[in-house]
Amino acid sequence: MDRQAFDEMIATQGTHWWFRGKRKTIEKVVSSLDFPEEGDILEIGCGAGGNIGMLSRYGTVWAIEIDDYALGFAAKTNSGAVVKKGWLPDGLSPVLGRTFCMVCLFDVLEHIEDDEESLCLVRELLDDKSKVLITVPAYQWLFSQHDKNLGHFRRYSRKILNQKLVRNGYAVLYSGYMNMFSFPFMAASRLFDRYARKQGTSSGTKTPPWPVNAALLFAFSLESLWIPRFSSPFGGSVIAVAEKR
Repeated sequence: MDRQAFDEMIATQGTHWWFRGKRKTIEKVVSSLDFPEEGDILEIGCGAGGNIGMLSRYGTVWAIEIDDYALGFAAKTNSGAVVKKGWLPDGLSPVLGRTFCMVCLFDVLEHIEDDEESLCLVRELLDDKSKVLITVPAYQWLFSQHDKNLGHFRRYSRKILNQKLVRNGYAVLYSGYMNMFSFPFMAASRLFDRYARKQGTSSGTKTPPWPVNAALLFAFSLESLWIPRFSSPFGGSVIAVAEKR
């Protein structure tokens, strides 16, 4: 990822409506899962570590990250977690030989050229009761300069993510869309980027003025009322929970 875009994300991951709303929805899903209390949880591609604090409420967190800059920030700000350098598909040596009660990939698969090989490798880190929790950006037709700035290879639909999970030995327990209410505005922005051939290095995560930020956070957080019992009909992200088949 471009360093300017990454710095922007570090600065806003605790305040921006997108990060806070997504984290709240993810925690609702995590709290609904049946896995051993105080087990080991692995986050692959932890970035600056913004989700580690939330995950640590459910077990001992291990985290791996490829970017040295992000890795240092995550380790410094999450002293209770085991944070090491690693990546998919061929940088899992810090965690090989271990199994985890849950493996999390939050907006990671889209950064990996061979995402199906990576899903196959992640399966080896699970035991029979473990879960994998995945979020990815939705809809390939929204692929734009924004995705290129963030180092994405693709976006996903719910159907495509389910198919890739099943092909690689998983049973899908839940999948659906999230971030429904702000989706029309996000889609308009991404399409404008594409057809205007807009360039730049921003990640698109500068925190908006507080009334707008608060309103968007409230709208995003509403989805935690029905996720993971039901899926939103559309949204900016796909979220899925699966286990070994």
